[in-house]
Amino acid sequence: FAVGTGFLLTVGFANLLSPHDFGVYKYILATAGLITAFTLNGIGPATQRALALGYSNVVRPIVNYATYWSVPSIIVALAIAIYYFWMGNGQLGFSMLVVAAFQPFYALLVTKSLFSSTGEFRLATYFGVIRSILPAVILLAILLLTKNVLLIIFTYFASQTLINLITYHVSLHYIQPKKSNEYLPETKRYSWHMTTLGVFSIAAQYADQFIMWHFLGPVALATYSIAQGPTKELRTFAENFTSIAFPKIAQRGPTESIKSGVVTRRGLQLFLVTLCMAAVYILIAPILFKIFFPVYMDAVWYSQLIVLGLLFSPRGFADSFLFAHSGIKDRYIIMIPNTIARIILFAVLIPLFGITGAVAAMLISELFYTCTVFALYFWFKRNHMAV
Repeated sequence: FAVGTGFLLTVGFANLLSPHDFGVYKYILATAGLITAFTLNGIGPATQRALALGYSNVVRPIVNYATYWSVPSIIVALAIAIYYFWMGNGQLGFSMLVVAAFQPFYALLVTKSLFSSTGEFRLATYFGVIRSILPAVILLAILLLTKNVLLIIFTYFASQTLINLITYHVSLHYIQPKKSNEYLPETKRYSWHMTTLGVFSIAAQYADQFIMWHFLGPVALATYSIAQGPTKELRTFAENFTSIAFPKIAQRGPTESIKSGVVTRRGLQLFLVTLCMAAVYILIAPILFKIFFPVYMDAVWYSQLIVLGLLFSPRGFADSFLFAHSGIKDRYIIMIPNTIARIILFAVLIPLFGITGAVAAMLISELFYTCTVFALYFWFKRNHMAV
């Protein structure tokens, strides 16, 4: 459902909005994403870790705690809005006001992983289907009615927030967390560590779009986004395997997880699956774009290159293992060098080579990240089993 609705939205935006307006829309979302660096953005992985270890009591207090820490992001969004109003760009100015208005609800994103973190995959599926379908239907309806980017932006954030609010309160009803502070200080501490790392990862996540907007303009950003669209949906499908594995890896303990071979055996299986997916996609991409994205035929070649990044998906098993069983120090070792390298690659290659440079930077950084994760995993495995 996530892949299907994501693809339909990509088709809708590609055919119902002009490349310029779609580029503006993607730039606003990228800027909103960068603003989340000023929130307690580490709440997601910290809560996921606590839930996998059985501490469901942390959900309500950590969400409330993170909501208070949305104030810095609101200030930043308002400052950017004032800047764009000062520059005479009302469209971006009002869009940033919309972003500021919805910042207090950012913490509710933890609802995405509440059930998958505890191993309740049936409930996770039910809620995931709702989260996928309703916002997509609302956005597609708005796209059919208007081409006003500001209204589309408001609809995007309003629909996401509404779904997050509903699923959060319904999730609490199912989980029924006890009123306890057990493991809460540790979750807060881990949230702040992950937030520090999140500043780097968020910057790396949106750097390509931000740099492309300023050097190449909205049409190039739209082309790049459409080229990424199908691959993003395929990656969503592949990442489901590592999401399923995480609670089992966390609950088994490091020794049992290593002996089970979940990282190497399942990683090899996922590699073979993604290799087949990538090969098939490369073959059908020209037909796919001709049917669904005829305005963006220039993006076919970029899309065929981007899909090669799917082959790095198996690192998710090793990353999940390290996330569950290694210390915070290893997260810094993994995240900081990789995100800095990614940002530098984008900053150098996009101005020089345009969209091709962005794709090359993405693939090089993905390879670097994968090598780092597996090197740390095998180092941990060797030292742990030796003890």
